[in-house]
Amino acid sequence: MSADLDLTVDICILRSGSQLGDPKYYEPSHQLMQEMEKKGQYALCLDSRGKISAQYLRHLKEGTWGHHWFQMMVSRGKYAIIQWTNLDRGTKTALKEEHFDSGVGEDYKYVVTAAGSQSRVLVSHDPGYSQRVRKILRRRLSLNVNSAVECLTLDLNYRLKSEC
Repeated sequence: MSADLDLTVDICILRSGSQLGDPKYYEPSHQLMQEMEKKGQYALCLDSRGKISAQYLRHLKEGTWGHHWFQMMVSRGKYAIIQWTNLDRGTKTALKEEHFDSGVGEDYKYVVTAAGSQSRVLVSHDPGYSQRVRKILRRRLSLNVNSAVECLTLDLNYRLKSEC
């Protein structure tokens, strides 16, 4: 699917938006999920190895809003499959020095997918994406890690630009 905003969405956003995660992130996470579902300019980025899909289905049990949302996004074709490409050694080393779990942990699949996407935006409120990790991702991969609130602001900016 061709979209203006193809977003790689961390499981923590879906869990929070489904009232399964940290309650302080419920409102913006839920609102972003609703915006992505309703508006045509959004696509959900999934990796070609199926790692993100598998994690969504493992952590979002049937009957939850997140599970329903994921199924809707897929059934409506509102997703983009991103080819898996491992990060270069220099980036992996820089992330490892910041104790980021590149290569082995849960977050690596999101970074690889977002780095290969058109928008290069990863949506997460995971504290593992420290300011130093974000700086490495921005500098080495041109990848931005944004919260759900920041992504909703991106959407507002998109609408303002398209209306001008």
